[in-house]
Amino acid sequence: MLNTPDKPSPRKPELLAPAGRMETFAAAIDAGADAVYVGAHRFNARLRAPNFSLEELSRMAAYAHGLGRKLYITVNTLIKEGELPDLAQLLDELRRIRPDALIVQDLGTYRMARALCPEIPLHASTQMTIHTPDGAAQARRMGFERVILARELTLEEIRAIRAASDIELETFVHGALCYSISGQCLFSSRVHGKSANRGRCLQPCRRLFEQAAEDPSAAYSMRDLAAAPILERLLAAGIRSFKIEGRLKPAETIAQTVRAYRLLMDAWPKITREVIEEARELLDTAVAREASTGYFLAPSPEGIVGGQDAQSGRPMGTVEAAGKDWFAITPLAMIKVGDRIRIQVEEGKPPKAFIVRDIRKDGRSIKRSAPGKRVEIPVAFAVPQGAAVVKAADTDAIRKGDTKRIEKALAAMTEPSRAAFAAKVKEAGGGMVAEVQVGTETVRVRHPFTRRDEVPPQQAVAILSEATEQGTIRLAVNPQEMPQGPLAVTAAELAAFRDTIIKRVERALDAQRDAVVAACAAPETAPARDPGQLPRRWIIAASAKQAAEMLQTARFDVGRKNLWLVPLKDIETPAFETLLKSGDAGVVVSAFHYTPEERETALRLLKRAQERGVRAVAVSNPGHFHLLRTAGMRKATVLSLPGIGCLNASCHAQIIELGADTVAASLECDAETWTALRLRIDPARLAVVAYGHAPLFQSRAPGPRTMSGDIILAEPRKNLLVVKRDGITATLESAPFMLEAHRLADTGDVDLVYDFTWSLDEDSEYLAELIAIIEQGRQLPTHTVHPLERPLE
Repeated sequence: MLNTPDKPSPRKPELLAPAGRMETFAAAIDAGADAVYVGAHRFNARLRAPNFSLEELSRMAAYAHGLGRKLYITVNTLIKEGELPDLAQLLDELRRIRPDALIVQDLGTYRMARALCPEIPLHASTQMTIHTPDGAAQARRMGFERVILARELTLEEIRAIRAASDIELETFVHGALCYSISGQCLFSSRVHGKSANRGRCLQPCRRLFEQAAEDPSAAYSMRDLAAAPILERLLAAGIRSFKIEGRLKPAETIAQTVRAYRLLMDAWPKITREVIEEARELLDTAVAREASTGYFLAPSPEGIVGGQDAQSGRPMGTVEAAGKDWFAITPLAMIKVGDRIRIQVEEGKPPKAFIVRDIRKDGRSIKRSAPGKRVEIPVAFAVPQGAAVVKAADTDAIRKGDTKRIEKALAAMTEPSRAAFAAKVKEAGGGMVAEVQVGTETVRVRHPFTRRDEVPPQQAVAILSEATEQGTIRLAVNPQEMPQGPLAVTAAELAAFRDTIIKRVERALDAQRDAVVAACAAPETAPARDPGQLPRRWIIAASAKQAAEMLQTARFDVGRKNLWLVPLKDIETPAFETLLKSGDAGVVVSAFHYTPEERETALRLLKRAQERGVRAVAVSNPGHFHLLRTAGMRKATVLSLPGIGCLNASCHAQIIELGADTVAASLECDAETWTALRLRIDPARLAVVAYGHAPLFQSRAPGPRTMSGDIILAEPRKNLLVVKRDGITATLESAPFMLEAHRLADTGDVDLVYDFTWSLDEDSEYLAELIAIIEQGRQLPTHTVHPLERPLE
């Protein structure tokens, strides 16, 4: 048994720690975490972490539960259509371990988990971009137990969500921040072919960018979140769980961070100066980037972007001189033998790391050196002069006795976790009948009384609840749901009865899994669209004025329905009257509205749109469906935009169930996935974005200060455009993407979406080009590759 702090008071939030390795899991538990979240070997947002095998997850769950702690498992990436069978297999395996919750992003994963493992609570990942009371209400309606709030929320906005919903709220309090709004980053996928939404982020926001004549800088690099200075305010906000980021971080860093927050949380509501100072010292050894309080105190906080060092860790300076096996540095902070150091040896490549084994000053070896004193450090690889040096881990983070306790804990993790299925036992027909609910199926097993012996009730419960050596599950028998008298069977017969029940339950589990896997792999099921019905075109304009001018000029196919969608805020403009007269006017709900005032404005405008006869709406967030219901727009034709992230038929079915009529595939949908979707989904309910600017980043944080709006990614070189609108800074590819004319026919009979959201130039020549794109699929002089024309990991 580890030495751990007393269990916190029920009024205090859960302290939730990350782990990407077994020793980090043990260290987090040892330091006082109430719960730990980890990733399986597939389908989690930190695939660069080692993550865990099924056997390891099983042992970790049993160990955590034995200490009264919890284990959450992340299945929080977007899932491609072809991966659904593997997802079903993973969910079935996790069902037999029974973690305390699954953290999910993809609505297809949510739908499949409800079918395959309804016994496991679900938490809505921060990648679902839940940032409003409507988002929380929608999650509650769907049966989520908890929402992990988007990291861009202020404390006041969190309080508003808390006041409007009784769902559990979880928020990050410490660790790295992404520049882009949670779940909406497309930079890594569009530029590098590796999707952040699929766990393969290459962290482009930490890279160097060029602005005008200035030297390249980490213009998008965010300072880390450290909410310890305002923890008292967060503790009083009604948040259920405080989350620490860092599944890629070493065990000692996570342990010190957990200890610091455990200390502060246990001292609340009387957090003294002494406690604050001790917590500060703990966090000081858990080295990180420059710190900030994130968005908690302001929606667009100054100083949160543009940290001097993009790497995680404490900047130590630069290499001043170097030999074959050493380098010299005047460190900016204390350096010690045992510290983990990273050096940026080659620009554009990952830094090299090593542990300091010796420090030399004036020809002699020392154990540590104060900042400002030049020292020489032996190193096993060549180091160029001027290279940046970062302390990644502090040796003082490993406290005396920590290593032995963690090793002892790892050795103790031998017992696997087995999911407990509730069993009811009753007398019937001269014997006993057991009933076990397995999903939607009830397993019934009967055993006759032999009247050769009698097993007392207490012993009977113990025998039935015992885990078998071979089984992957066990029975949970409530003594109140057992015959109250002795059972007329022998102990051996009762044990055999238990084994039979477990085998039947496992058989039912296997059958449910196989049915879902078979459905995922079923042949073509999509019906054909009526030959006389042309696919619709959804034309999203940057403004009502732009849409009205295009409508008056364009000549479109006879019989094809064109729906003109404009920003919701434009419905009161004169130009919108022109669209209304066409009978095909619609509105786009803003992807992000954070404050209660913004939400009330959106609700009022939706009601006004309803009154004016608007019957087409485009949405891009699960919370928008709740907003539409609240506004009374139950008969509107609803287009779900790519922001929700649909790459599989299960996700598509769930979005339709929420209230959409047509679902546009994710902007991360590649050709292989698109072909698979076309085989399974009714084309009348499927759309592809044929034209648009890819929003690589969308952020509440201030963007780069550039007069022209242009910025260049240094490596690989790529021209970008920075646009600020409605409190959001968007970084776009400078040229739009479009589905090439010869590929338009390949989309078949699905709806097409032309998204001119970021097209603000309204001169006549430019409008003529946009009309030509819609009418003929004509390309602009410059364009980028369409998402369907490139592979994506």
